[in-house]
Amino acid sequence: MSINAFLIMKNSILNLGKALNKVEQKEINGGRFGGQCRTARDCWYATGGVGSINDYLCLNGNCAFNSNPF
Repeated sequence: MSINAFLIMKNSILNLGKALNKVEQKEINGGRFGGQCRTARDCWYATGGVGSINDYLCLNGNCAFNSNPF
């Protein structure tokens, strides 16, 4: 692959999608995934059951990722 083809491919990958600003992020579920919750299980269900329930937290009624699940 030539360097020119590589740079074109790299730029195509870097330009996928549009980064959202803070205002746009807040419009989508308050800037958090899954919206409101009562338990970590609610967050797990909101993601379609991705990963383990231990990967999620319900903090002050909002879903968050558990950075230290064990």
